[in-house]
Amino acid sequence: MIFELIQEGGIGAYAAIALGALGCLLGASSIIAALGKSRAAFALGVTTLVIASATAGAGMLGTVYGRSQVERALGHVSSGLDRERLHHLGFREAQSSSWVGFFAALLPLALGGAAALLGSRLQRPHASRVQGFAEPVVSSDEGPGQTVMAGVFVAMAALATGGAWAMAHGELPKLRFSFDATDSDAWALAGALEDVQGGRRPNGCARLADALDRYWDASDRREWPRRFRREIPGALSGWRAGADGCAKQILESLDTGGLEPGWTQDGLLDSVLLQDDGLRTRALEWTAKSPEAPPSPMEPRVGSGSLPKEAIANTIRADLKAIRLCYERELTKAPGLEGKVVVKFLIGADGRVQSVEDASDEPFPSQKVTTCVLARFEGMKFPRPSGGGVVIVKYPFIFKSAD
Repeated sequence: MIFELIQEGGIGAYAAIALGALGCLLGASSIIAALGKSRAAFALGVTTLVIASATAGAGMLGTVYGRSQVERALGHVSSGLDRERLHHLGFREAQSSSWVGFFAALLPLALGGAAALLGSRLQRPHASRVQGFAEPVVSSDEGPGQTVMAGVFVAMAALATGGAWAMAHGELPKLRFSFDATDSDAWALAGALEDVQGGRRPNGCARLADALDRYWDASDRREWPRRFRREIPGALSGWRAGADGCAKQILESLDTGGLEPGWTQDGLLDSVLLQDDGLRTRALEWTAKSPEAPPSPMEPRVGSGSLPKEAIANTIRADLKAIRLCYERELTKAPGLEGKVVVKFLIGADGRVQSVEDASDEPFPSQKVTTCVLARFEGMKFPRPSGGGVVIVKYPFIFKSAD
């Protein structure tokens, strides 16, 4: 979690970490000096407290800078849904900088405060008439003034650290949807619903089916009634009306191939869009010849070996959330980012991925997305191919924003 906070916090978090590390080193030195009754303990402690204040301040400045960058990016996003998510996600990531500043300042604050207060009670060494060598003693006349000064610096550092804590807990922008900005499944469903309800895209129903599949996760595609394994957020209660509307359109297009081309009777019966008893009856009774469905853009192309395409697709589907996150992280930095990544990988006789590479005709605009997607495949475990052979697969991913 700490590494995620640092990564999300950006330059402010990195600056806070650097200052915090310096503060810890000086704080440790000041404590050693105080235990050795060295007069330098006070100066080292005060310096550590100043660095602690700067550490917390760097975190807060990082939050302010991050929020300004989000506001600037919003000017280049036209989709209301993307703007809302970017606003929430960007502000949450900006708050990470203050969290890092707060945590990085705690230890320097404690070490510096203790050393400054201890050091303020030490007097300059004087010569002992009996022992004949310099001997530090506790001051009864110089201590109080330095103690007050030490208290001022402690209060200053504590105030800055408290400010970082308060900014880290700042209220996020009010949104239409109550689910978290990092819930990629919920946002995908919200975008699909907007497409279906607004009629903006001809493949809106396919996107809605894909989004609902993330909540269904059915082992039996023909189960009835449908039972969702995960709860759909209440803010997306319109999903049922959208699913019923799509099922009606698909039934109408089975003969004409008009509104929702590419669907078949079996495809509809296996789809999560089919929720209504009456529509299911109509789908079961449909007897006209179903047009042959063109290959889905998400269908794997299997090479040599013997492994059902469904088994490959099911394994990949289980990791789709992490794969989508590869894209959505970069989308917040580059609104409008889209394209296709074709992953070519080899499944060995034991079911493990032996090699993986990018087989796209054109490189995806963000190399980070491609690298992240390929990395997800390196640890995948598929069913063992029958016959002990290997399987070569090309699997395309099409990434588009909700706009």
